[in-house]
Amino acid sequence: MVTKRQNPIHYAGDLRADLMAEALRVIAESGTAAVSLRALTRSLGVSHAAPKNHFPTKEALFAELAREGFVLFEAKLRTAAEGAAAAGVGPVEGLIDLGLAYLDFAREYASHFALMFRTDLFETSVIEQESVKGFAVLQDAVSAAQAAGWRQGENSHHVATLLWSVAHGHAHLEAQQMPVGATATDREAVLRLLMTAT
Repeated sequence: MVTKRQNPIHYAGDLRADLMAEALRVIAESGTAAVSLRALTRSLGVSHAAPKNHFPTKEALFAELAREGFVLFEAKLRTAAEGAAAAGVGPVEGLIDLGLAYLDFAREYASHFALMFRTDLFETSVIEQESVKGFAVLQDAVSAAQAAGWRQGENSHHVATLLWSVAHGHAHLEAQQMPVGATATDREAVLRLLMTAT
C-alpha cells in the first residue's frame, strides 16, 4: 500500500515503484485522464521535481506502465499455455484456455489493460519488444492446433489475429461494464463458439 511521505527531501521508499503504483490506483478509480505527475507527487508527499529522474513526463510514466502490462500479459498467457500442456488438454482446448487467460488478465490488471493499447498516450517505441510477445504465445498455440488438424491451410497469423480480436473486444466490453455476459461460463461459451465456427 502506498503511504504519504511528509518529508520530500528524505524519501524513504522506492519512488519509482510508488509513482507507478499510485498512477495505477488513480487509473482504477478515475481513468487515465485523471493522472498527473503533480497530483501523484502531492499524494506521495514529495516535491514536484522528485519524479524527474524516473519519469520526466506523464507520457514516460504511461509508457513504463504499458510496458510492464505487456510483460505481465505475456506471463499470464504463457502460464496458461504451459498449464494446458501439463494437463494434457488438446490444442483447441488450449486455445480456449488462452482466451480465458486474456479475459482474466483484463480483469486482474484492469489499470494496466486500460492503458496498454492507448498508444495515443505514450511513445510506442518503449513497448515494441514486449507488446509482440503475448501475441507470439497465441500464434504458437494456433500453429500447434493447426498441426493437430484444426483450421489447416489457413494463415496462422490471420487466425491468431481473429482470436486476439475477439478476446480483446470481449475484454473491452467487460471493462466498459457492457452486458455481454461476464461469468466464466459465458466467456468459455463465446470462445468455444468461435473455435467451432466455420
